This record gives sequence, structure tokens and C-alpha cells, in this order.
Amino acid sequence: MKISKLSSDFEKNKEAKSRYVKIIDSQDEEALAQILVALEQKRKDLDFQIADLVDPEEFKANREVFNEVRDSYSRTSDRAARLSYEIDRAIESLRDARIELSERTDLDIVREFFDEMSSLIPTVSHNFEELILFNEKLSQNKIAFLEESIAVLVGELELVNESLVELEASSGDYFAVVASGEVDSYVDKLESLNSVNVRIGSVKESIETLEEFDNRGLTLSEEMEELRSLIREEGALPELQISKFNEIFTAIAQEINGESPILLYSSDVNKFPVGFADIDGSSTGTRKSLMAAYDFAYQLFARAEQIAAPRFVVHDIVENIEGDDFGTIVQLSNDRSIQYVVAVLQEKLDSSGIPKEVQENGTIISLSSKNLLFPGGK
Repeated sequence: MKISKLSSDFEKNKEAKSRYVKIIDSQDEEALAQILVALEQKRKDLDFQIADLVDPEEFKANREVFNEVRDSYSRTSDRAARLSYEIDRAIESLRDARIELSERTDLDIVREFFDEMSSLIPTVSHNFEELILFNEKLSQNKIAFLEESIAVLVGELELVNESLVELEASSGDYFAVVASGEVDSYVDKLESLNSVNVRIGSVKESIETLEEFDNRGLTLSEEMEELRSLIREEGALPELQISKFNEIFTAIAQEINGESPILLYSSDVNKFPVGFADIDGSSTGTRKSLMAAYDFAYQLFARAEQIAAPRFVVHDIVENIEGDDFGTIVQLSNDRSIQYVVAVLQEKLDSSGIPKEVQENGTIISLSSKNLLFPGGK
């Protein structure tokens, strides 16, 4: 596996871990480890509290009995509480009714009001004394109703309380535990314990996942280092290979156009792996002469390193290469036995100062308006 692939996988693993940390809303394994310790301590505390309330084994063995007693106690207690509330409200209403009956309003003021309204409403057929007697009768009826209602409610409350006594007698120790609220507290704490256990499982899973990311990163890092060591032993590190290539590349470019370009290598997987620079500080651009220097240099480098690669160079549109540079390129291809395949105008060959003998020896095919590649064409 190439170092670039290992490096890419390493960065992907690192990014995946970073995204996962954001998803679980945590800093790192260290923070999760501390959260886990706190959760496990909380679980121990809840275990102790639950054990103090109710014997867990006894509760599990008699869960149905506990639940039945608790439901009966809850219904009966709620009924007793409602009856007590209704009795208190009725007693308060009865007290207000008696006070209203005992505090007689100033009859003179009421009489004046009655006489005034009677003159406005001719259909009124009862006199003032009858009105007073009617109101007193309404108040007395209200008091009688409230007294009767209170008696009924008190009777119901007594029956409910008797039911509680009977429930206590029939349930024994279960009633005492339920009445004390320990079962309700036990159930609440049990639910809290279940929530803590779920949270502990989630945190442990997050820690394990982060450890898997770390282990994956460590494995990739070790593989990269192992591969680098192997390459270093064989003298094939990218930096070393690039250095060897640049010795040839710069020398070829110097011969062609007098420039001193080098090939740059970047191990950053987020960047393009190679680039050009000129050690003299001038711009390398994308001139054809520079491309020729690069291709020629690689041909010579591939030979020296015994790299399996095509043993020829193909270029097109070489007319924009400076005349002297193109002539040097052709001479280099012949001197270094590099197959340089181009389609070029005769005028370019002549203007580049390439000898006729060299032109004839290097010509594979010559085309013109009279010598067409495809006869019959226009």
C-alpha cells in the first residue's frame, strides 16, 4: 500500500473521529471516562438507597402483591382526601350561611327599595313581609341541605377509613411499606437506576468507538512508518526520489532554456502532491520548453531507476517554443536517445536551426498539400 493511500486513510479516520465527537457532544475519551466514573458512583448510591427502602429480592418475589396493595391504598387514600376536602368546603359554606341568616340587613333600607320597585312593577302581588319570610326560608333550606350533605360525606369518609383499616389488617407488612411511601420511592429510584444504566451503556459505547478510531489511527501510523523505513532502506523515499529526479530535471532545463526549475513534493493529502518552482526565483509558467525538460528528465530518470514506463515523449503545437529552445530539445533527444514524437511545420524546423541531415534522419512522415495522409481528401 502506498504512503499516500495510508496518509489519506489516516486523515479520513481523524476526520471521522472529529465528527463522531461532535455527534456525542463530548470532548474526548478522558472527559467520557470521568463521566463514566460519576455515573457508576451514582449507580452505587441508588443501589444502596433501593436496598434500604425495600428488599429487592422480596419485592421481585411479591411484586404483584405490592402493586395490588399499593393500587388499593392509592385509590382509597385519594378518595379519603377528596371527601375530607369536600367536607371542609361544606362546613365553610354552612358557617357562611348561618352568619348570613343571623346578620339581618337593615329592614328600613330594604323596605324603601321594595316600595320603589313595586311602584315600577305593578304586577308584584306579594307584600314586603312575605318577601322577608321567603328569604329566611331559603337560608334555612340551604343550611339544612348543607348539614345533611356534611352528614353524608362524614359517613362516606368513615366507610373509606374503615376500608383502610381492613386493607391494613389483610395486607400486614405490605401495607406498612406501601403506606410509608417506600414502594413509590423504590419504584422512582428503580426508574432512575434504569436511566443511569442506559446512560452508562451509551458512554461505554462512545468510549469503545473512540478507542477504535484511536487504534485505527495508530495502526495506520505504524504502517506508514514501517513503509517509510522500508522505502528508506531501499533509498526510495519520495523526498529522495524527487531529489534524484530534480538533479536530472534542472540540468536538462538549464541546457534547454537556462532556467533552474525543480519538482516539489507535498505529503499533505489535502494538497496536490506535486508542483514546480524555480530555485532562481523566476516564474516557471507552463511553457512547452519546460514540459519538454520535465518529460525528458523523467525518461532519463525512469531508465536510471529501471521504472517501467513508456520510452517516448509525444508533444503537439511546438511552434510556440522559442526557436533556439526547440533546436536544443531536438538535439537533446538525439544525444540522449529519447524518442521525441512531434507534428511540426517545416518552417519551424528551419527557423530553429536544425540541420537538414538531422531533419531527414528524424522524419517519420512528411505531409503537404500534395502528399496527403488520406489520398483523395481536400
